[in-house]
Amino acid sequence: MRNALCFFCHQDLGYQYHQVQTLGVDKHVRQVAELLEDTALLAQLSEGDMVAREAKYHKRCLTFLYNRARAVSETEKRETTYETVVSSVVLAE
Repeated sequence: MRNALCFFCHQDLGYQYHQVQTLGVDKHVRQVAELLEDTALLAQLSEGDMVAREAKYHKRCLTFLYNRARAVSETEKRETTYETVVSSVVLAE
């Protein structure tokens, strides 16, 4: 049975799992997958929304996904800030 596996790590769910119950989670996971350019996850999401698919997951797997996205987002912010400073210095000269 496909839903007996974690949506993210594809390992056995065991007894400690959650089921996606809101489209908000689905939307956030899609945004994160796009940010991370995670083609495997995007392909999985293209099969339908997580609520309708009754997607189940380990909390640690969803947390890991969100943390990866936050790290990428923070790196992009730092790079953008650095580029802005460099551009300002170049324009000032």
